[in-house]
Amino acid sequence: MGALPNPVSSSRSPRAKDRQSQSARRQAQSPAKRPARKLSLNSDALTKDLSRARFWESGVMLGMNILLMGTAIVTLVHLIPYQMTQQAKLQELRSEESNMAQTLANLKKEYELSQSPEIAQRIAQEQGNLMRANYKRVFTIPAQKIQ
Repeated sequence: MGALPNPVSSSRSPRAKDRQSQSARRQAQSPAKRPARKLSLNSDALTKDLSRARFWESGVMLGMNILLMGTAIVTLVHLIPYQMTQQAKLQELRSEESNMAQTLANLKKEYELSQSPEIAQRIAQEQGNLMRANYKRVFTIPAQKIQ
């Protein structure tokens, strides 16, 4: 029996014939190429492996986030008392600064007063026992009790 011509193949376009000839060439060349590896694409096994990988990845991320939060909390617990002591020191320094400013203002006022001639003479009389020529020194003696 002879092969009957296939009416479908005879009506094919030249492109289809080129494709068919290319696939025939590939089949002829395939034994020379390295054979393809057989992969067991069991969808259940892949899904389980993927879900395990996601589970472990999520677990590691969650663990790292908990570790970071714990570190932040411990750091805050240690920093809050330190910050409070610093605030107390700052308050003390501000009050000391205001006292010093008041003392400085008093000293400036005394210095300005000491520059006037009348005040300078009075200070000289009080502290240096210096008298003007026309003044006499008067001493008072307390009265004694008679027995």
